[in-house]
Amino acid sequence: MKTIIEGNGKRRVDVPEVLPDVKGRYRSSIYQYLSRNDGDISPALAAIKGNYRIKPKQWDEIGFAFCHRLKEEGREIPTSFYVPTDNSQYYLDAVSRGAYWYRKHELFARAFESWIEDELAERGMTNSYLVSGTQYGGPYPIGKERETINAAFSIWWTRLLNSGILQDEQLWKGK
Repeated sequence: MKTIIEGNGKRRVDVPEVLPDVKGRYRSSIYQYLSRNDGDISPALAAIKGNYRIKPKQWDEIGFAFCHRLKEEGREIPTSFYVPTDNSQYYLDAVSRGAYWYRKHELFARAFESWIEDELAERGMTNSYLVSGTQYGGPYPIGKERETINAAFSIWWTRLLNSGILQDEQLWKGK
């Protein structure tokens, strides 16, 4: 589940017409990231990640602090920006869809379904009864995250096959 939930996702933050007050006081070094990224808030925030200990709730505030700085400089304020997270984009998408979608067994099921479709495709096969349409995103992992999750499933499947558990008839007869 760690491979499915953790990652380098981005969460969208909409900027209200009236900017919220910024409670924290941030060092001038934080604002250098905004300058280095030509006033583009999302890459500035991404560049900060890993360089400072920032709590999840502080990301929005730093983004709004950047908005205030842009306003002071007479520059255009974006309508939204993205804050980095330690969650995968797949997990963040599930959270945005509602409680049903981010249950661990549902996340696992959709990731597994994606892996099955990719494994079939790799062999030039399809089975629309078993799985179909996972490559179009939606509630399924995509891109690099999908590749990482698929690699984890492949390792799991290899270990399962090598363990002999699938060939143990006694286990399957329920005795």
